[in-house]
Amino acid sequence: MKFGCFLALLLLPITLVIQTERNRRRRAAIPPDQLKEMDEEVKYGPYAPNLKCIYCKTKGKVRRKREDYYVNNGPAKNSTEGVKYLFSLMGAGRYGAAGATKCEERCFAHCMNCGNHWEMLVKDQETS
Repeated sequence: MKFGCFLALLLLPITLVIQTERNRRRRAAIPPDQLKEMDEEVKYGPYAPNLKCIYCKTKGKVRRKREDYYVNNGPAKNSTEGVKYLFSLMGAGRYGAAGATKCEERCFAHCMNCGNHWEMLVKDQETS
């Protein structure tokens, strides 16, 4: 048992260093303009050609990204939900674990022309 723990503690940092070096090499092989485009797509989402910027009125330069948020107001005092709440704070709540009470879907837009960022209503939440 002790040897297994020692081996795990030894191999984990070595694996992390190898993975970091592989990722650095992959990123170095990509042209800078393509790398910038990929980073923007991860951060702001793909282009939405039918959206118009609400600030500069430019069409075709707006990126849209949908994200799920699990809302949990925290455990009641002296409850056994404290451990679940801690896991939800660490990110496990994003995947529905840790007893999340409600899931909200939010949609964010970002204009690549003027640089403004705003939150939009999700299609299901729109009211007539």
